[in-house]
Formats: sequence, structure tokens, C-alpha cells
Amino acid sequence: MSIVGLVGDPGEGRIVAEGRYVRFHDRPYANIAFVVDEAYHRKGIASFLFEMLMKIAKEKGIKGFEAEVLATNTPMLRIFEKAPFTMQAVLSGGVYELKIPFFEQQSSGRNW
Repeated sequence: MSIVGLVGDPGEGRIVAEGRYVRFHDRPYANIAFVVDEAYHRKGIASFLFEMLMKIAKEKGIKGFEAEVLATNTPMLRIFEKAPFTMQAVLSGGVYELKIPFFEQQSSGRNW
């Protein structure tokens, strides 16, 4: 599943953001990733895409998301932290391996 963000006139716009998840048929979780053009950072685009993808994934029966995020990418970590579910994070070699099950409600505070 992929969702893109476009700017410009209809039919002539350009893609400035993409959020996607990949579902593996032998696993209950999907891998999620985002890319947003630097000129459009800090406008809430990735957060919006994340919310949309969570909704779609839950409707499709996916049990949660997994992601790999560089430890230095705190803006992306904050986006995942906004999920209403508990995020599990394991740091290895400067990369967080995240798991967000859709059934555990998040408690307050940081999870990473």
C-alpha cells in the first residue's frame, strides 16, 4: 500500500511525499517507511500519512507495523511515537528496530 502527497496543478503536479507499507503474507506485521521532500518537512505530512496507513492496515487485518529508523532521525521517531499504541524499540548499530502492535494502547512518555 502506498500513498503519495502531490503539489501543483492536477495532472501536472509532482510527488513530494510517500508513505508505504509492505505486507508479508507469512507475518502479521507490515514494514512501514516514509520519504518527504526536504522542502516539505515539519508540515505534518508524514504524520498524516502514518495515520492514514494505520487506518488502512487495521482494516486489512494487519496486526501492527515494523520499521527501521536511524537513531539520529528524531523527527521520524517522534512521528512513530504519536501512534496510539505502545511502540517497542530496540537499538542496534545506530538503528532502532521498531514494532508497533495495534492492540496495545500507549502509556504516557517516550518509548525509545
